[in-house]
Amino acid sequence: MLTLYRQEPFQLTACYAFPNLIPHLSREIGTWRVKDVKPGADNGARKVKVKVRVNPNGVFSVCSATMYETVECKEEEKVPEPMETDESAKGVQKDDSKEGDDKAKERDDKAVNGPVENKPKTKTITIDLPIEEYTPSVANVPTLVQLELEMQAADRREKEKADAKNAVEEYVYYMRDKLAESYADFITSKDADQFQSMLSATEDWLYGDGEDTEKNVYEAKLAELKKIGEPVQERYREHENRRGAFDDFDRAIIRARKAYDEYSKGAEKYAHIESKDMEKVISAVEEKKKWLDEQRGRQERHPKTDAPVIFVHQIVQEKEKFESIVLPILNKPKPKPKKESKPAAKGEDRSADEVNTAAGKTGPTAASGEGVPPVTPNDMEVD
Repeated sequence: MLTLYRQEPFQLTACYAFPNLIPHLSREIGTWRVKDVKPGADNGARKVKVKVRVNPNGVFSVCSATMYETVECKEEEKVPEPMETDESAKGVQKDDSKEGDDKAKERDDKAVNGPVENKPKTKTITIDLPIEEYTPSVANVPTLVQLELEMQAADRREKEKADAKNAVEEYVYYMRDKLAESYADFITSKDADQFQSMLSATEDWLYGDGEDTEKNVYEAKLAELKKIGEPVQERYREHENRRGAFDDFDRAIIRARKAYDEYSKGAEKYAHIESKDMEKVISAVEEKKKWLDEQRGRQERHPKTDAPVIFVHQIVQEKEKFESIVLPILNKPKPKPKKESKPAAKGEDRSADEVNTAAGKTGPTAASGEGVPPVTPNDMEVD
């Protein structure tokens, strides 16, 4: 609630307190004009109370405006006194002496203090004032929405540009540190010096001409650096993961050879596998073992500063092909034994079903009580 003192119509304008925190070009929320404000009887300002609120959706509005006015109350007309009667006359005679004393005292007071002025009675009335609101209309909404979309697109472009610039800066710092540490064995000294010079030049450019440029320029600069840096990273990554891939393949080959050796010794768990299938297993073992040893030897003789002879994903693919041949054979389940029905021995009691069948009956036995229809009164014999 706002309390103001005004002599004439006035205008209220609402604005955002921190315009830098809102995604708008204008900090103004709206304007409200309070009308019909007039000066008081003494041409002075009148008190006006304006009620404002923010609803749960965060929308600011001016709800009402009320002007307060003080006016004099008219004195009520005196009611004529009733006529004197005999009884009232007697009462008047009794109080005459007292009333005379009061009047005499009142005359003495007037003589000393002067005449007493009667103050007029006043009261305060409220007057609701009309308000004109000047906020964006429905007709302006499409234009404002378009402006909002344009601002969002501009913000998005600025963010993408900043991200592209940060990516170049981070790559420069990252590669500079790695070239002096873990990547040192995977790039020649000459190439390393040239790359370091290129990284330093890029850093200078970022804080000079490249301080504020377009997104595609940053992306092109990063691609230029990665053209040299990514092969170095790849050589390092392949070197770190290649040994594990070779070892996994070795273990798969050893397991398959061990299974073949157990089969050759007559192991029970592989006795159900046909010999032609096991020949496929040992053939795959020998073939992949030879291939693995050749690739390992070639890579060990190859310089670390050159591209790998064999890549990790190729080793994994060869291992998967090998396992797709041997595992279905080695994991082949044993066939289940056939159930054979044995003939009943001489003198052995036959089952109840066999007895019923021999007697020409089918279905469950009567002794079990199943399959026998219930006896009804109509089925009973009557004499």
